[in-house]
Amino acid sequence: HGPASSGPVPRAPRDGALPLSFAQERLWFLDEFAPGSGEYNVVTTLRLTGALDLPALRTAVAGLVARHEALRTTFTPVDGRGTQTVHAHLEVPVRVAEPGSAEEADAALRAEAIRPFDLRTGPLIRVLLVRDAPGASPGGATLMLTLHHIVTDGWSMGIVARELSELYASAVRGTAPGLPALPAHYPDYAAWQRARLTDTALEPHLAYWRQQLDGLPVLDLPTDRPRPAVRSGRGALHSFPVPREVAVALGEAARRRGATLSMALTAVTQLVLARHGGQSDLAVGTAVSGRDRTELEGLVGFFVNTLVLRSRIDEAAGFGALLDQVRGTTLAAFAHQEVPFSRLVEELAPDRDPSRTPLVQAAVTLQNAPRDSFALPGLLVEETLPPVETTPFDLNVEFEPRPDDGLFAVVSYSTDLYEAATVARLAGHWLELATRLATGDPERPLHEVPMLGPAEHAEALTAAEGRATGSRPLPVPAAFAARVAEHPDALAVSSPSGRLTYAELDARAERLARVLAERGVTAESRVGVLLERSADLVVALLAVLKSGGAYVPLHAASPEERTRSLLARSRTELVLTDRDLASVAGVPAVRVDTAPVSDSRPPAAPHPDSLAYVMYTSGSTGRPKGVAITHADITALAADTRWH
Repeated sequence: HGPASSGPVPRAPRDGALPLSFAQERLWFLDEFAPGSGEYNVVTTLRLTGALDLPALRTAVAGLVARHEALRTTFTPVDGRGTQTVHAHLEVPVRVAEPGSAEEADAALRAEAIRPFDLRTGPLIRVLLVRDAPGASPGGATLMLTLHHIVTDGWSMGIVARELSELYASAVRGTAPGLPALPAHYPDYAAWQRARLTDTALEPHLAYWRQQLDGLPVLDLPTDRPRPAVRSGRGALHSFPVPREVAVALGEAARRRGATLSMALTAVTQLVLARHGGQSDLAVGTAVSGRDRTELEGLVGFFVNTLVLRSRIDEAAGFGALLDQVRGTTLAAFAHQEVPFSRLVEELAPDRDPSRTPLVQAAVTLQNAPRDSFALPGLLVEETLPPVETTPFDLNVEFEPRPDDGLFAVVSYSTDLYEAATVARLAGHWLELATRLATGDPERPLHEVPMLGPAEHAEALTAAEGRATGSRPLPVPAAFAARVAEHPDALAVSSPSGRLTYAELDARAERLARVLAERGVTAESRVGVLLERSADLVVALLAVLKSGGAYVPLHAASPEERTRSLLARSRTELVLTDRDLASVAGVPAVRVDTAPVSDSRPPAAPHPDSLAYVMYTSGSTGRPKGVAITHADITALAADTRWH
């Protein structure tokens, strides 16, 4: 474990400025750079039924704040660096709201969840009790606890639940709480971490990460909206249960390969993202507790670290092979978890893209930290999903064990990018794929395992049949989108240069279509295609049609004079190729593997009567003649071939 941990965590002197931990420093810097954000608010909401003892709750909150220094901490810059100050006493009021309607109650909770903290003045914990509106169930209320992430994490919220319950129960009974003394406090950990994790101590771990993440591509999933130039952090939640039989089978499938349930959840999630994004090389983040010492287990504070798990998915192999790979990657990542994520970002992502989170754009975590439920005497307490309107990533999937051995999954997602229906569909694909992989043959090729559920498959098939027998053919991109919806994981292209499923082909063509749009390709723009028969050729043809353009096939063996003549006569504006060419016969050229500069969407889908391609005759009996083919010509022929 590298600069491991010999000896106890020493007490840091309190007579000067206390340093921040690496994790705190990153959040402090982000807050200094863009203050007033609620993105790092950690929110817990509790539905209370019964008679709440408000004085006892105030006593319990005061006792919790007095017990944990992190909850009495504020942050101040000194010489351009963040420092933390622990206050001997910090008042945290329990505010009470009595709204006049259910709508007002909901609005109060939503406003509280996103209200920003002031790191310099604190306190960095808020407690709000929202009583039910008149006419609602008697004695009901919602209790919302909001903390800034700089002083808490998921494990800490379990401590808050356990200790606030104990402190409340003691206050109700009028007895002293039975909580043990804490062996250390968060500022001690921060100073100890700074002293241990020097550049020299971290270098062997950094060397691993440099090699492991070399050339890591961004996760480029199709989005419902153009990606904004600057990420806002706005988000929402989608939840779904993972039935006991699926969770248990997935865990057993993992154990047969020497893996864990967490590794299996990661593997399934990466496979779903790979199919939706058309990427075989991708990474997700995962959270680790950062509490590998007993004296840290009972502290409230920001200990969690993010690890980057990279996989190269081969759908010709089976789920067993993917599990083996994820297991090896995860164990190696844990062996090098000493590197704080902020240090990894500093080392490996110096050129920041403000539209994306650095290194990873999606995360998956199994919340298996000790998580006590709130137990308040005289009250029925039910923890509910908070009205979260922020997200730390484009997509963040968290699984929490249920008492019946099932799982409860919560997906937080960027509302700048995705509609709720899109995320619900992705969650359905996850569950379908997890079910099939957990109970199927681990050696069965992944590309044979569908992720479309029976209902969605039947709906897509019915729609396709209606289009095929209808009187009005669709443009090619719309017809192809229906095929992707029917069989996203079916093999679409097989060539010596690679294999692509329909989802992978669609995602690659979509990215290339954005490149063409950036280069000015619009409705019926002519785009030359100079490629050998390969997967890239299919991607290129589909990308041109998605962009609204019309392709002109070119042949490398043709004399330059003929190529020049065809380009001029067809008024071709751009040529797609797999070669490093600035131009072809005087027309600008673009490599088929070029990445888009931005995430602007390509032009609107073409009309069925729009030009799709221009095919020239050989010209053996005279001047070559161009034959213009529309989208309707192509889709009508495809439907006729399929159904007759």
